[in-house]
Amino acid sequence: MTGKSKRRTNRKSRRRDNRPVLIGAGAAAAAVLMLCLLAGGGKKLTVNTKEPVKEGPGISVLVGSGAASVPSIDSAASSFSVISEAVPSPASSVTPPPWHTPLERYFIDPDFWTGCPERNVQLLTPNDFSRPQTGIDEVNDIVVHYVDQPMSTAMQNRDYFESLKDGSRSASSHFIIDMSGEIVQCVPLGEVAYCSNHRNHDTISIECCHPDDTGEFTEETYHSCVDLCAWLCYAFEIGPEHVIRHYDVTEKECPIYYVKHPEAWEGMKRAIAKRYAEYEEQYGKRTKD
Repeated sequence: MTGKSKRRTNRKSRRRDNRPVLIGAGAAAAAVLMLCLLAGGGKKLTVNTKEPVKEGPGISVLVGSGAASVPSIDSAASSFSVISEAVPSPASSVTPPPWHTPLERYFIDPDFWTGCPERNVQLLTPNDFSRPQTGIDEVNDIVVHYVDQPMSTAMQNRDYFESLKDGSRSASSHFIIDMSGEIVQCVPLGEVAYCSNHRNHDTISIECCHPDDTGEFTEETYHSCVDLCAWLCYAFEIGPEHVIRHYDVTEKECPIYYVKHPEAWEGMKRAIAKRYAEYEEQYGKRTKD
C-alpha cells in the first residue's frame, strides 16, 4: 500500500457542514437512482451492515454515521423529500460528485453492472486522507496489490483506511479481497483511491489479503481476484492485458509473491484472460466508443 498521488497537492481545500437539504421530487428520484448506480445495479449488496440489501424502492444507505431509509422513487414523485447530505459552504470549492466525471457514461448504463461479482459494500467516510471524492479521469488499468499484513482480514484493512480520516497518512483502495474470498468495496468506482501512486487518477485498485509473509494468495482470494479483475476489464471496456501489479507502476515488490514468482503472475493473467473471454461469450463483446 502507498500514499496519495501528487495530483492531490493541487486540490483546493474543502470544508463542509452537515445540514438537511430540501429537494424536489425530480431531484430526489435522481439522487436515489445515482446512489443505486454507484453502489452497483441489480445485485444484492451488503451496505455498511451484515444484512443483504436489495436495490430498489426503500434502499437503506449510509448517511453520516447511521443508516437512513431513502423514499422510493414513486413516493418521491408526489412529495418533497429531505435527504441528509453534506452541503458545501458557499465559499468553498468542492469536487463534483463522481457521476459528473468522464466516467458518467459507464454508471448511467444499466448494462455496466452485468455479471458484477458479489461484494460487500463498506464505503469509507468522505475525507481528505482516504476518500477525497476526487473523480477518476478514465480507467486505463486495474492494479493488484497485497496488504503486507499477514492474517489480517479485509474488514480490518478497510477499518484501517477509515481510521486515516484523522490525518495520519493517506492510503486506501477501491477493493480488498479477504482470505475467504469475500470482496469488500471501500471506494466508489468513480472516485480516486490512494493506492497506486501517480496512477491513482486512471486506475482501479485491488488489495489482497494473504496468510503469511510469502504474500501468496489463498485459493479463495486468488479466484475472487481473477473474477473481479476480469469483470472490471469487461465493465470498463479494456482488455485483460490491462491488469497490472503495483510493481509495474513503481517497481515496489507488491504483490510480493507475484513479483518474486513471475510465472505465477503469468498464470494469473492467463486465468483473468480466460474469465474475461467467458464474460464476452456470455454477455457479448464490448468496445470503447
